[in-house]
Order: sequence, then C-alpha cells, then structure tokens
Amino acid sequence: MLEVTIMKFPKKKILNFMIVLTIGIAGGFFGAYFKALDKISVDQSLIEDLKSRITYLQAHVDIFYGNVTVDQARKLISSNISLVILDVRTSPEYESGHIKNAKNIPVDELETRIVELDRDIETLVYCRLGVRSTRAMRILNHHNFTKVYNMLGGIEAWKQAGYSIVA
Repeated sequence: MLEVTIMKFPKKKILNFMIVLTIGIAGGFFGAYFKALDKISVDQSLIEDLKSRITYLQAHVDIFYGNVTVDQARKLISSNISLVILDVRTSPEYESGHIKNAKNIPVDELETRIVELDRDIETLVYCRLGVRSTRAMRILNHHNFTKVYNMLGGIEAWKQAGYSIVA
C-alpha cells in the first residue's frame, strides 16, 4: 500500500505530479488513478480538486495528440483550418490520391525538409496504412513538434470509411 505524507511530499509537488500524470494518462485510465488518489494521505480538498479536473478532461477533451482514428482525423480537419495535413507517402502514392489540402513530404525526406513545417501548428500525419506515419511522428517529436496527430490505418482506412480523396 502506497502512503504519502505531506511532510515528505509538499502539496505543490503532489499537485504538479498529479497534473502531469492527469495529462499523460488522459487517454482512458482514469478509474485506476481515482483509486490511487484515495490511497494518498493528503488534504481531501486537493484530491477532490484533482478528481474534478480529471472529470472535466474526460467530458470536454475527446482528441489528444498522438494516435487518432479516421473519424477523429476528419473532425480535426473540418474544425481546424490551420491544421497541417502531412502525407508522408512517396510522391507517386500521393499523386494517385490524397486527402484534400495535404502536403506531401515522403518520410525518407522528412529530416531534411523539416524546415518546411511549423512546429507551433497542429499537424495530422498519415501514410498508406499507418507504419510510415508512426515513424514520421517520432521524427517530428524528435524535432520538438508536440502538436502531432497520427491517423491510424492511413489513407486506406480513410477510404474504407467512405471519406473523399483528391488526385
């Protein structure tokens, strides 16, 4: 059983830890953390505040940076006019059909062409099936791009969902 005392861990440190933890696990593991919070021996109002913040995140945030489904990607595209849509397939693949307004930078050229992108603008990355876009996401993260979404299943999942592409 985990026991934390206020003397060993000041409230500010616990609060900072819990906020980082909350953001880090916002993808769906909240129940386990509610149980963990109950085992920490601190001021109950602090715990209630953290629980309310987690509940707020659950209710108001449905898409987090990282992997997204094609439905979430479509929602991002329709709701964010500044979103960069990055197609990391080869040029011939891109020319055979791509998401409207997508910019093509093949994953093998991404390191050398990174200056063409703005790290402060949200970026949706996709490829054919999701393998190259995962690699591209790692490259972007390595270059301090933090607002990056990876479309799971790639353009094939996009087409299978019935969403349009342009040639």
